[in-house]
Amino acid sequence: MENVEIWFQDKARVGQRGTVTKIWAKRGSRPRVVRQQQFEYAYIFGAVCPMKDQAEYFMKYSG
Repeated sequence: MENVEIWFQDKARVGQRGTVTKIWAKRGSRPRVVRQQQFEYAYIFGAVCPMKDQAEYFMKYSG
């Protein structure tokens, strides 16, 4: 068992998506507006080996 390395890993997706769209319109009217639907994000993968005091990471972007 002395040759076994124990690693702990985690991953996360971070990004930003558009918010509510506002436009100028007459009071009381409800105009239709097309909002930008795509968004950008990144995946972050990380792992750590406490016995060796070593860490690794990898980032993947959406664009």
